[in-house]
Amino acid sequence: MGQRFTASRRNRWVLLGVSAVLVVATCATVRFFWDPAEANAQAPRPTQTKAPVAVASKTADGKPAVRQSTIPNVVALVNNQPITKAELGKNCLKRYGSEILESIINKQLIQQECQRRGITVTDKEIGEEIEKMAKRFGLPVDQWMKMLEEERDIAPAQYGRDIVWPTLALKKLAADKLTPTKEEIQEAYDMQFGPARQVRMIICDMQADAVKVHKLCLEKPEEFAKIAIEHSKDYNSASSGGLVQPIRKHMGDKRIEAAVFALAPGQISDIIPVGNQHAIIKCERHIDSRPVKFELVEANLVEAIKDTKLRKASTEVFTAMQKRAKITNVLNNAELKAQFPGIAAYINDQKILIAEIEEECMIRHGKKVLESMIARRLLEQAVSAANIVVTQEDIHRELGQAAKSFEMFDAQGNPDIPKFLEMVTKEQDMPAEMYIDQSVWPGVALTKLVATQVQVTDEDVQKGFDANYGERVRCRAIVCANQRRAREVWEMARRKPTVENFAALAEQYSDDPTSRALRGEIPPIARHGGRELVEKEAFRLQPGELSSVIQVDDKWVILLCEGRTKPIGVKIEDVVEEIRTEIFDKKLQLAMGQKYGELKDDATIDNILAGTTHTPVKAKGAAPGAAGGPVGVGPQQPPRTSRAQPGTNIPPAR
Repeated sequence: MGQRFTASRRNRWVLLGVSAVLVVATCATVRFFWDPAEANAQAPRPTQTKAPVAVASKTADGKPAVRQSTIPNVVALVNNQPITKAELGKNCLKRYGSEILESIINKQLIQQECQRRGITVTDKEIGEEIEKMAKRFGLPVDQWMKMLEEERDIAPAQYGRDIVWPTLALKKLAADKLTPTKEEIQEAYDMQFGPARQVRMIICDMQADAVKVHKLCLEKPEEFAKIAIEHSKDYNSASSGGLVQPIRKHMGDKRIEAAVFALAPGQISDIIPVGNQHAIIKCERHIDSRPVKFELVEANLVEAIKDTKLRKASTEVFTAMQKRAKITNVLNNAELKAQFPGIAAYINDQKILIAEIEEECMIRHGKKVLESMIARRLLEQAVSAANIVVTQEDIHRELGQAAKSFEMFDAQGNPDIPKFLEMVTKEQDMPAEMYIDQSVWPGVALTKLVATQVQVTDEDVQKGFDANYGERVRCRAIVCANQRRAREVWEMARRKPTVENFAALAEQYSDDPTSRALRGEIPPIARHGGRELVEKEAFRLQPGELSSVIQVDDKWVILLCEGRTKPIGVKIEDVVEEIRTEIFDKKLQLAMGQKYGELKDDATIDNILAGTTHTPVKAKGAAPGAAGGPVGVGPQQPPRTSRAQPGTNIPPAR
C-alpha cells in the first residue's frame, strides 16, 4: 500500500514540471547544422528573405545598433494589469538566452566566413529551396508554409533567416566535400532499385540459445515462422513470424547482407553475430531489380547523397571556423557580465548585444513564454485578493516534499532539495530559478487557494479502502467502436458463453488493441474506480455470466465474468492515514484544476502579442472550470488551454 501511495505522490511531482500553461516547454534550438530532412520539413516560405545582416550592425559613427523591435511595449493585459515587453524579454532571456546566443554566434560565424570567401546566398536560391522541399512533400508552397507555421510556430522570415539561409550557405562553404563518387552513386541506386531478398529472421541474445534454435530451424525449416514467434528476442519481427522488410545492398550490416544474398529461397543461414546478439535468417524469395533507368534518377540520387554528407561536412567546416575565430561568451559568465554590461558576446571583437538576444528570444518563443506569464499573473492576482502570501518557507517545504517523494535524502537524512532540482531542471531543460518561479510557486499558490475547501469524509475512506483492498471481478472484455457491431458480437457470445469462445471473439472483433491482443483479458475490476456503469454491471455478474452491452463514452463494452478475487487481508485502521492522504491529494488536484478554470473564466485577458482576447464566461449554468479544460489533472498543473503550444507534454486527466 505504501508503495502505491508513494508512486502516486511521485507522479504529482513529475506533473509539476510539465504544465503547458505554467512551464515553458523545451523546444528545438534553431541551428545551422540540422539534418537536412528535419530542416526542410519545417519550411514556410518567406515573402522577402535576405541573407542575415550582422547581429550587431553599426551606425554611421561606428557604434553598435540594435535593429528595430517588432514587439509592442505592452504584450498583454490581465484584468487590465499590463505585462510589459521588458518583463517578457527578461523571462525569455532566462529560458532561451543561451541557446539563442549559440544560434546567433553560429550564424554570425557562417556569415563572416561567407564574406571572407566571397560566397552569397540570394533570395531566389532561398525561394527555390523552399519550393523544392514543398514539392518533395507533395504540397503547394502556400499550404506547406501555413501548415508548418501553425504546427511549428516558425514565422516565414524566421525560417528563411534561421534555417534555409544557413543550410544553403554551409552547402556552398562545404561544396568541395559534398561531391559524391561514382561508387557512392551506384550504391545509392542499388539501395533503392537494386535486387532485394525477402527473409525471416530470428534474433537470440545468447550464443548457446542461438545454437539450439539454429538446430531446431534446420530440423524443421517449414516451421521457421513458428520458431521465430516462440524464440526471437526481436519482438517486432517475432510477432510477424520473423518477417522483416526486404533487405537490399548497402543498407545495413555488411555481414547480414553478405549472408542474405548468398542464400537461395528456402535456405537457412549460419548463425551471424550482430553486435551482442546472434541472427538466424531464412530466405523466403528473391526480388528482382526495379526497371528504373539509371540516368533518369541520377540527379536525385546525387542530391540525396549531398544532403547525407552535409551534416558531417558542415560540422567539419564549422569546427574549422571556430578554431580561427575568437569568441567570448559574456552572457554565461557572471564575472564578464558585470564587466561588460549589456553585452552578450564578442565574435572577433564584434559585439552581440543582450538586447538583440532578448529580441530574438521574444520573436521565436515569446508567445509560449507569455502564456505561462499570463497564468502566473492570474494566480498572483488571486492570492493577493485572498490576502494569501507564498513565502520562501512554503517553497522550501514544497521542494522538500518533492525530493522526499523521489526518495532523495542527504547524508543527514533530510530531503535533498539540490539533488531534486538538479534532476528536474535537467529534465525540463530550464534554470532552477525559472522552474521555481513558473512551476513551484504557482503550485503552492493554487494549493493555498483551495486547500481549506478539500475535505475527506469517512465515506471517502471506505470507498478508497474498497477500491484498493476489496474484492474485484475477473472479467474478459470486448470493446466495440459502434453499437450495432457490439450487439452482433454480444449475440455471438450469448449463443456460446464460454471463455474460449469469448476470447476468440475478442481476438477477432475487439476494437481495443490491448484487449484484442490479450484475447479479452483485462485487469480485475475494482469498486469506485471511476467507471460506475462498468463496475455496477461487473459486480452484478456471476462466474460464466455475460453482461449487457455497456456504453462507455463513445465505445460499447461486453464483459464475461470469470470469478472474483479475494479481498486483501488488511485492516482499514492500519492504512487509514495513507488512504486519507491519497484521497486528499486527488481531491486537491481536482479543486486546483477547477479553481484555475474559474480564474480564467472570470478574467479579461488581452494577449496583444498573440492577437487574442478572452472575456469572462457568464453562460448560465456553466460548470466551474468549463472553459479551463479538464479539471482532473495533477497538482501544480492548471488545465490545458486552447492555445497550449505544440510539443508540450500534457498528461491525461486522471
